[in-house]
Amino acid sequence: MRRMAFIGLPLWTAQRPGSQGRGESKSAGSSKPGAVDPPLAFIALQASAERVAALNAAGFAAGLRPGLTLAEARAIASNLLCAPYDPKADEAALRRLALGAARYSPAVTVVTPDPARGVEIHGLYLDLEGASHLFGGEEAWLQQVLRRLRDLGLEASGAVADTPGQAFGLSVFTPAARQGLVAPSGRGIALMGELPVAALRLAPGLQDSLRALGLKTVGAVLATPRASLARRFGRGLVTQLDAMTGAG
Repeated sequence: MRRMAFIGLPLWTAQRPGSQGRGESKSAGSSKPGAVDPPLAFIALQASAERVAALNAAGFAAGLRPGLTLAEARAIASNLLCAPYDPKADEAALRRLALGAARYSPAVTVVTPDPARGVEIHGLYLDLEGASHLFGGEEAWLQQVLRRLRDLGLEASGAVADTPGQAFGLSVFTPAARQGLVAPSGRGIALMGELPVAALRLAPGLQDSLRALGLKTVGAVLATPRASLARRFGRGLVTQLDAMTGAG
């Protein structure tokens, strides 16, 4: 069975080479011993309002979240620093990273945020076919990939599983993935059972509809008869679930 990995890069906008987030400490005068970087928000014009599109680690720690208006963000963090959001530069830098990752995989796919489709993180899919044994197996392969990214100053999480959907959900929504998580073949679905429905990469409105019916976890959705889901939400949901489980 083909095995896939997803490497999540939750702070890519702030940490990528060339980002203004890379120079925040120096520009804010926080390079002194013991100093802490201030919250930094990357701002984009969305729905006719200036909104937070991405944050540094201090921004998340301050309680900020993407989607807040600039005014809301400043009300939460009075010491907030701002920078323009540049998704094209983010993607270009990620594609350069993907080229370097080719040493670990015969096929590397770039993932950029697409909130409308339930993806709110940058990352990489890597196909492990014919690759992991060259590094001593899946565990050793994943640890080497994560170590290399951290050496580059990037926060990363990673998971290996049977399908791209399983690898994504486990990497992004399982805390253990920060140290690297390898789901044994056939066990990825069980490990995803208690994860929120957001782990299924569904449109926000569909997630809300599922939660309104009491289907708040991956396991609850998968336990619902496919025919019932198809009648209520359309065949597309069932097709996506089948692809995630490996049944499609």
